[in-house]
Parts: sequence; C-alpha cells; structure tokens
Amino acid sequence: MCGTINWFVSSNANGIPTLSSTTGTSTSIIIPANFPVSATLTLTAKIVGLEQIFTKTIFYGQPGFGVSYSDGKNQGLPVMWYDYNNTNVPNSTINNVCMGYGPYYIYASPYGTNSITWSIVSPFNNTLSMTQTGSSATFYLTSGVGYLRATASNGCATYNQTFAFKPFNCSPTGGGDPCAKQASEYSIFTISPNPASNQIKIGIVSKPAPPPPCLKTAPQNKTGVGYTFSLVNIYNKLGTLEKSIKTNDASSMSIPTYSLITGIYNIEIISGSYIEKKQIIIQK
Repeated sequence: MCGTINWFVSSNANGIPTLSSTTGTSTSIIIPANFPVSATLTLTAKIVGLEQIFTKTIFYGQPGFGVSYSDGKNQGLPVMWYDYNNTNVPNSTINNVCMGYGPYYIYASPYGTNSITWSIVSPFNNTLSMTQTGSSATFYLTSGVGYLRATASNGCATYNQTFAFKPFNCSPTGGGDPCAKQASEYSIFTISPNPASNQIKIGIVSKPAPPPPCLKTAPQNKTGVGYTFSLVNIYNKLGTLEKSIKTNDASSMSIPTYSLITGIYNIEIISGSYIEKKQIIIQK
C-alpha cells in the first residue's frame, strides 16, 4: 500500500472519544464513561501521500427523534405520544387537527440515525391515508381516530412511538372559517429543499394566484419585477431568532444553513406588510 493511514475521530456531544491507534490499517474507538447516549461520531481516515480522505458516520447508543405537527391553521404544535397498550388512556393524549384544514403534517427530527420510517397502525381507519417524505409525513383524516407510528433504528437499537389524531372543529360557530382557511392556504413563496442540509433557496411559485379578497395584507407585486420580499427570519422550535436576512426586494435568494443544527425551524418571509410563514426541517 502506498502512503500512511492517519485516523481521526470527532463527535457532536460532550466528552471526547479517543482511538486505540492513530496510524495503521485499522483502529478502535474508545468511548469515555461520561459519553452521552445517542451521540454521533465521525471517523476519518486520511491516506497520506495519496491525499485521499474517507469518512464514516457512526451512531452510538439508542436512536430517537423529536416530533411536532401542523395543520392548515396551526403550525409547530407539540405532539403527544399515545400509549397504545393502555386501554384507559385519556383523550388528552389524542392530538387534535382542525377539521377542513388538511392535509396535516407531522415532522420528526431524528438523532442517532439518519432516517425515520412512518407507518399507519391498527385499529384500521379507512379515512386515514399517509405519504412519507424524508423524516416527515403528510396525512389526511376526515373522521374517527387515526394512528401513526414513527420508527428509528441503528445498529444498536430500535425506537418507536405511536401518535393518535382526530379531526376537531376549530371554529367556535361550528361552521368552520372559510376566509381564514382561504388565507392560510394562500402561498406565494417556496422553500427548497425540505428537508435541507447546508442551504435553502427561497423563490416564488411559478404561477402565483391572486391574493384572496379576505387577506388583510398582500405581498408586494412590483411592475416589471413581480412579487418580492425584503426580509427573512428563521426561528428555532423554541421561538428564538436564529437568522435574520435582509434583501433588496429580492424575488429569490439562497441562504446558508451550516450554523443550524438538526431540527424543525419556522421561517417568516416578509414582503411589505405581508408575512408568509413556512416550516422547514434541517437534517445534517
């Protein structure tokens, strides 16, 4: 073999793992006693002389995930898990989604693994349907209670939780709020990719619909330019402002997200007095 192999290890957690050897064709990772469960390690091998670098991500301990959900009226709601083996579970552990404001979305932020598997669990509900995109799922539910399960696995363990949902009439009058629903579904701006890693791009939908009559404020629409925005705010799940980016009435822009850790973020796109809110998942 040409060249010498040098080994390096790093982690995303407190406590420093070490290597049994930093040179040679093999090595072992030594985990300290205070090292936290569900940490991620990065093992790097550099072939000196050939200047080649190889990296491998290693998950330590049990995997897991954080979860939130949204409907067309409310965003970033905390989700309660459902103890399916307990027949006396109170209704407070069943999550409500606003009737008529679907589709509904559930977002998972995995740790200790790169992926989440979503599935529908029994008892079977023929009004519940679901599609998975990355670590998140989009579902429809028109009546009854629907059960979704998220499963995270790595080489050490498997972890899963079940979440129950039922449609709920969010309007005090019982007839729904068509104007609020119409306004909440109105969208001018796009964010991609989602989930994202190191960069997101904000743009305009290809053929924007005119603002609904009940919308109190409308996005800026400049002659010869079209719709524009002047400010983008990114908040973490605790509501803390992580980034604020001013623009000169842009119609598109790319935003680096290297500094954002894995998780769910709320984004405000501001166009004049109009504010459009989006959710995005950062997955490293």
